[in-house]
Amino acid sequence: MHYQKQRQHGDPLYQPAWSKDQPCSVRGCSSLQVAMGYCGKYYQRYQRHNDPEKSLRAEIGKGGLTSKGYRMLYRPGHPNASKHGRIVEHRLVMAEILGRPLLPSETVHHKNGNRLDNRPENLELWIRNHSDGQRVEDAVAWAKEILRLYGSEQGGETEGSP
Repeated sequence: MHYQKQRQHGDPLYQPAWSKDQPCSVRGCSSLQVAMGYCGKYYQRYQRHNDPEKSLRAEIGKGGLTSKGYRMLYRPGHPNASKHGRIVEHRLVMAEILGRPLLPSETVHHKNGNRLDNRPENLELWIRNHSDGQRVEDAVAWAKEILRLYGSEQGGETEGSP
């Protein structure tokens, strides 16, 4: 062990500034140090984010966060939930507003850009358009389908109305 300290640090009696019998250097953490003055949890965060206090977790009871910053909730049995029972909160809120599950072609947009602000007044329903180069018949059929799905929700005219 002394030989290894001599090779790595130039001193066979080298002692790091932190010790494994000391508490973690993050305020409020009482776990013992593992490396660089941090306990295992904060050392792992330091390695991932270069900041021991950065976390991609939501408040307790509020669900977790995805890597893109959206809040993920556990709602098994919801039609829009994944096979593991998880659904992003903004899609759940929009489905409740509409009173139906969202279609795969529908997305939810945050007006103010804050992905954690899932108040109904901050959310807009968007749809993905078809790709370029459609046949006219297909475009007309798609337009009729859009009017059938959304015409009455937006106060617009539907097929057969004047």
